[in-house]
Amino acid sequence: MVPAHLATAITAVLVAAFWFALYRLMAGSERRLAWTALLTVPLSLVVNLWVKAPVYRAVASVAGVAPEAALAALPLWFLAFRLLLPPVTEEAVKVLPLLARTLRARLGDGRAALWLGMYLGLGFGIGEIGYLGWRLGEVPALAGYPVWMYYGFLTERLLATFGHGVMTAVTLTGARSGARGATAGYLAAVGLHALGNLGALLGKMGTIGPAATQATVIAAFLLLVLVFLRLHGRSARGRPAEQQVYFRRPQDPGPG
Repeated sequence: MVPAHLATAITAVLVAAFWFALYRLMAGSERRLAWTALLTVPLSLVVNLWVKAPVYRAVASVAGVAPEAALAALPLWFLAFRLLLPPVTEEAVKVLPLLARTLRARLGDGRAALWLGMYLGLGFGIGEIGYLGWRLGEVPALAGYPVWMYYGFLTERLLATFGHGVMTAVTLTGARSGARGATAGYLAAVGLHALGNLGALLGKMGTIGPAATQATVIAAFLLLVLVFLRLHGRSARGRPAEQQVYFRRPQDPGPG
């Protein structure tokens, strides 16, 4: 097996195990929505191959821009397009399962809307690991890298997968207010996504160094944690606290 593909499999298993375990503890009764993550696993491949790639090539062709040109040589408007294309398309495709009426009905409850978003984003993030790992396996320069050298990929995907969940949750919690709320939530998710990708784009351009690029990744993750905590707090208002039973004393059978 190609080392990149083995590293991808390990990363997917570890990321899924970590977030599913943590969400199970936090989601309470809404952990029953975990199955919905399966709905979005293939959507990263779909949006990358059949939406983002064709749109990117089409816009580059019309504008007379060479897609393989150095980023620093690209016009500013095209850089903005490159930055916004993934957020605009991915934040839309992650909520496609809401076409099902049974899932849309769950948006009536704030806590269910939050965790439905977290699980849909989790599935998309796991699928994205597979897509990116497949692409890494096609890079000749990485063919000789041992599996352990992909630890950075594991760390980055761990954070990104959580981010996908938070951004989808922003869209779905906004959708509870109707079409206007859904639009506002979607635009907020796109903005958070673009902000999270900005540091990586600037790093690839050489505008900022590796340390600054890493700092932007950490800052974006912390911002998403704060957004999640705010959504989590709002979703719990007006609902009785859920009690989890970890131990139950056996009942006394009584005499006889």
